[in-house]
Amino acid sequence: VRVDGERTELLCTNVMYSGVMLTAGRHRIELNYRTPYLTAGWVVTLTGFGIFILIWRADKRREEKS
Repeated sequence: VRVDGERTELLCTNVMYSGVMLTAGRHRIELNYRTPYLTAGWVVTLTGFGIFILIWRADKRREEKS
């Protein structure tokens, strides 16, 4: 979290909400969120798709030889 360009601590409020302490007045608030395990999920998905393609091609070649 950044408030007016400075890093600020993100607080846990009411068990499931997030908040920041602010002073009175106007502020520019910037929240950045990164999905956990997104990169790992893409790696697993692409690996699985690659394995599927390899198995599919091997099956096609086996059918052509028969």
